[in-house]
Formats: sequence, C-alpha cells, structure tokens
Amino acid sequence: MINLMRKEVLLFFRKSLAFALCALLLQVIVPLFFLDELTRGITGFDELNRLFTGFLVYFPFMSIPVVSTLVFTQNLSEERREGIIRVLLANDVKPDAIWKSKVVVAAVISEIVNLVSIGSYIVAIRLKYGEWMNFTAEQLLLLFIVIPMLSISISILLCFILWISKQGELFAGLLPYVGFFACIYFGLFNGKTLDLLNAPAVTLIVVSVLLIFGITGFLASQISKEYISNIR
Repeated sequence: MINLMRKEVLLFFRKSLAFALCALLLQVIVPLFFLDELTRGITGFDELNRLFTGFLVYFPFMSIPVVSTLVFTQNLSEERREGIIRVLLANDVKPDAIWKSKVVVAAVISEIVNLVSIGSYIVAIRLKYGEWMNFTAEQLLLLFIVIPMLSISISILLCFILWISKQGELFAGLLPYVGFFACIYFGLFNGKTLDLLNAPAVTLIVVSVLLIFGITGFLASQISKEYISNIR
C-alpha cells in the first residue's frame, strides 16, 4: 500500500501537477477577479465579512471533489494508457489496494489545494480591506472539519465510479459544482443547522466517511481483475 501511494505521488508530480495548479489558479483567481463586482454596494466590513465567510464555508464542497477527481482521473488514465494497471494486476496486486492508494493520495492533494485556496482568499481580503476575516467557532468547524469530511466522502464515491466505469467522467466532473451551488441556493449549514454541530455529530460524520471508504474498498475488491484490466 505504501509503495503504491509513493508511486501515485511520483505520478502526480510527473503528470498531474500542472492540472492541479491550473485548478488552484482557477479557484482562486476567478472569484477574486469578480471581487469588486461582488462587493459593490457593501459599505461596512461586517457585511463584507458575513458575505465571504458564508462563501468560504461552502468552498470545500467544490474544491475538494473537483481536484481529487481530477488527480484520480489523470493518474488512472495514464496508467491505463501505458498498461501499468494490467502489469500490477498480473503481479497479484489487489485491485482494491490500487484503488485505495489512488483515493488517499487524491484526497490529500485536494485538501492541500483547498487550504491554499482558502488562505489565498483570506489574504486577498486582508490586503484589499486592511482587516482579517472573522469566523465563528461553528464556521471554523464547518470549514476545516465537517465540510471537508463530507467533501471527501463525495470524492470517494466519485473515484469509485471512475474506477469501474470510464463513462463516469462527465458525471464526476459536474457533480461537485452542482453540489456547491445547491448548498448556496438552499442555504445549507446556516442558521439552525449550525446549532446541530456538536462533538457527537462531528464524530458521526468522521465515522461515516471511514465507513464509506471501507464499503467502497470492499466493493472494489469484489470486482474481477479481468474487468478492471479491460477498461480503457
């Protein structure tokens, strides 16, 4: 497993780093480009702070699944094209071990990109308005634990779809954006929902992510090597 993860990291730097950097730039530069338009008519920093903290709380819902599926797809497509998957399976490497190594590396990289993106927004607001954004404890919990955990669970499911079907790429690419804008539109994780955040709820979310990872890993182990080898 460790050797497979090391291979995934090396493959990321060799083939997927440019794509991840492009995704990072798009997720940082595009919203900042429209910063003046978004904040037009806002006179006080308190209102500005409310606007951007609300936006950032939802941000991992888009950034983590997008980057993780991007990294997963690029690495997987490269290995399928070069026949590396077939070689690994022919040498008795378990299919679920290959899948798990790819998912873990993709999730870690996506979280790093997510944190850099969030940090860039916060610094940009500081440079433009001269004040740091203020987050409530509930918002920090959502931003750094709850939403990333839920986003990783979505990423795991999307990566599983990509593992078993090449036709799932379009669906996996669109779903994170749909989820992101749906959360904003319906106002999820605001108001009364924040009152539900406590230690048992957060623990349940973390356990749920581990269960999803375990279940999908088990399902990946039940798929025949021949089926995985024949996916192009």
